[in-house]
Amino acid sequence: MAGGAPIGNQNGAKGRRWAGAIADRIEAMQAMEKLAAVLIDKALEGDMQALKEIGDRMDGKAKQQTELTGADDQPLLRAIEIKLARADDR
Repeated sequence: MAGGAPIGNQNGAKGRRWAGAIADRIEAMQAMEKLAAVLIDKALEGDMQALKEIGDRMDGKAKQQTELTGADDQPLLRAIEIKLARADDR
């Protein structure tokens, strides 16, 4: 009895695709580690953009505060007036 899969069997190809995907991911992770090292080196050299990027990644970006005002720095809305009326009082 001969060993191995019959001619035309593609089961082995599925395993190679899986292994290839894992290898690709490992390479990508190593690239990310190298990029992180470069970013840290730049920050240690005093690069302000690198420092900001590290801060944003570690602490999250600072929230922006927006204030809306009307003309001449007056409040956008001063009051809301509600008038109730009965239908027969029109």
